[in-house]
Amino acid sequence: MSAYMLFDRKNSTDLFRRISGAVLPIIITLAALLAADYCFFLCYRSSVYKNFDQFKDLIETPLGNTWGKPLTVLQSRIGWMKTDKSNSYVKFSGTKPPGVIRIGCFGDSLTYGDEVSEGCDYPAQIQKIFSENGYENIEVINFGMPWSGFHQNYILWEEVGSKYQLDYVILGPVVYYDRDATFNPSILYGYRQFLPYLHSRYILKKGPGVKLIDPVGSTSRERAEAYLRYIPYARYLRYDREAPFFMISPVACLFAGKKVRNPFYYRKDIHKEMNRIYGILYDRISDKSTSDILLCHYDKEIISIGEKVKKDNFTAMPLDIPRYFPYKAPYGHYSVYGNEYIAHQIYASLTGAPAAGFGIIKTESLSPGSGIDEDAGVEKPLNECSDISIRIGGEIFGRFYECDPGTDEKEDTAKKSFPGVSVLIAFKDKHAGILESVFIPADFEIKDGTDILIRVSRNFSKKTAVLGKARAAAPGIGIVTADIGKDVYFYPYDGKNLEIGKLNRPAGIRIRKGDKLELIINGNTVFSGKALNDDLKAVFDLGDKKGILVAPGMDEKGRIRDIKYGSGEIYIAFDDSAGIRREIPAGVWKKEKMGTVSCHPSRMIKKTGR
Repeated sequence: MSAYMLFDRKNSTDLFRRISGAVLPIIITLAALLAADYCFFLCYRSSVYKNFDQFKDLIETPLGNTWGKPLTVLQSRIGWMKTDKSNSYVKFSGTKPPGVIRIGCFGDSLTYGDEVSEGCDYPAQIQKIFSENGYENIEVINFGMPWSGFHQNYILWEEVGSKYQLDYVILGPVVYYDRDATFNPSILYGYRQFLPYLHSRYILKKGPGVKLIDPVGSTSRERAEAYLRYIPYARYLRYDREAPFFMISPVACLFAGKKVRNPFYYRKDIHKEMNRIYGILYDRISDKSTSDILLCHYDKEIISIGEKVKKDNFTAMPLDIPRYFPYKAPYGHYSVYGNEYIAHQIYASLTGAPAAGFGIIKTESLSPGSGIDEDAGVEKPLNECSDISIRIGGEIFGRFYECDPGTDEKEDTAKKSFPGVSVLIAFKDKHAGILESVFIPADFEIKDGTDILIRVSRNFSKKTAVLGKARAAAPGIGIVTADIGKDVYFYPYDGKNLEIGKLNRPAGIRIRKGDKLELIINGNTVFSGKALNDDLKAVFDLGDKKGILVAPGMDEKGRIRDIKYGSGEIYIAFDDSAGIRREIPAGVWKKEKMGTVSCHPSRMIKKTGR
């Protein structure tokens, strides 16, 4: 063997050793990371499956007549559907009676009627208004689906609703882009374990048009297992806006609530994607339907998409939807007043008649400190009061409701008294009334004018400054307002997070993204959180506290207070420790006539028929 060959073999061996020495640690590190990631995945999947069995029956809700389509196919495409309302489509025959005009309402939980009693959803309110105005031949059918997006609404119309001989189809009033960009909308609210919500969605083709993508699996269990795979199916990797589980599992285990977007998603701009899909589906429903289609929405962008549909049977109608008391329910849906207000607008559009003299109620808070007795001193602790309510003219107009995501009935969480609570601290947008506040309970007393402090922690340094003042909201009772910023949002789905769009700027302290924040009153930390950016946006975790909101109160029959046109004062009423009923001013109200509805379908409803 030549010396050259010996030399070459020696060099090759040295080179192999050097490469191995450099690459092997990388391979070992990657293998360790992959193993750790898979362990996170197994842990996360286990936690999800613990909840699966209790939720899987959600998808077994009867879908009514399947019109020849296998039930499993409909369930796969539509997902979970609640059909327990008396006006649900499953209660109606596909063949309408002679002379009857049918109206079908398609939408999400707002159409279904979450947070209101039977007969108080907006489709039921439309039925009631027609009846009160002498229309005896109207049937209004509720096709609402909680947690749904417009893709599911369209599928339900095409597969089921189109078989009901509908004369009018109402679309709206709310459409969620994010819900339509995922196969499981419960992901958006941190409820990944609600796997029965899995449904189909539309995507854009490379050419013109859209394509329907179904979930993998024929049963709810098979769909859950396919969706929860460590190595995802291509359809989920490409067409689900939410990240695959091999990415989300460690984040979910280590950083609860952290959002992770899918880097493999086939489109960059979700708004452009959804706007194109919606436009195509609007065209489809108008082409395939003999019904008059009325797209009802509060978002100008959605209305502008509908206005581009140049079909005689398609009308885009802007809705006026108040999102304040008394039109909003505790968990973010519409109250009875809100549903009634929507129904009157749709009735006016379908008939061309004025809105039956219907009006809108607006409330305003008293000016800070107005009506406060200077000799009152410390406000009366709430734990000395009972049967607390909001009243107008001596009658109940609203109550305090504890935001508890574990119950669907807000009446179960009505706070008629506050044992162990001295004060409710009302956090609100500076332009909103006190009745739109998020109330946080505290077990210590607060005087009018008390400083609200913010403590900012960064690395090993802590600085404290005044963020605002606590002001008595009403005389003689433990409710104070805390103006600490603007755009105050509360997320009632988990009952924990209070987000401030922009905090007041504390003197002498600069708040940066990631800083730990503590809100302190009278030496007590009310809650803590962190800064989301350098522009003073922050989110606070309420911990074991539950936010409390005000919503309209109803009597035992679900009836609401009918307020005549005019104005007056709003009172907080309570029985004090001596059992004496007291009413203290908390704001003012006025009722004005609703504006004219100018958008009408090409064929409007007349009392003698259509």
